[in-house]
Amino acid sequence: MVAKPSAYIETSVISYLTARLSADPDVAADQRRTRLWWEKDRHNFDLYISPLVIEELGAGDPEAAKKRLEAVAGITLLEPTAAVLDMAQKLLEKGIFPAKASNDALHLSIASAHKVQFLLTWNYRHLGNPFVRSALREFFSSPVITNPHELLEGAASEQ
Repeated sequence: MVAKPSAYIETSVISYLTARLSADPDVAADQRRTRLWWEKDRHNFDLYISPLVIEELGAGDPEAAKKRLEAVAGITLLEPTAAVLDMAQKLLEKGIFPAKASNDALHLSIASAHKVQFLLTWNYRHLGNPFVRSALREFFSSPVITNPHELLEGAASEQ
């Protein structure tokens, strides 16, 4: 039996999955792509989140938080370790992530330390930013930072 690829689901993906469609047509398109991947393709992956994702999803409007948390119920939690915290600190010290994006450094470090293949995000300010991805090559060979749409497109091309 072939092992499924693994994917760490960052908070923005679940937010796009559960939120009302945005008035911004680009964001709404990404929300639709996220929903399509969630419905059709997520079962082809071993999914992971972290306690940090749970914390972020639980913030804000209680009804929206409930919906977000329900979406991730049953997904395996990856715990941060001392090595994860050290890795995240190095990313901050090197200036790859600004201090205000320390959670993003933690998401990436958790996924990397646990050898997850893909980190799914819609956060292009820090995690999915091509300049950040380029700078990260010095530190990581994995995970691949991508979004649900790219994985869905990739799965379609494999068939």
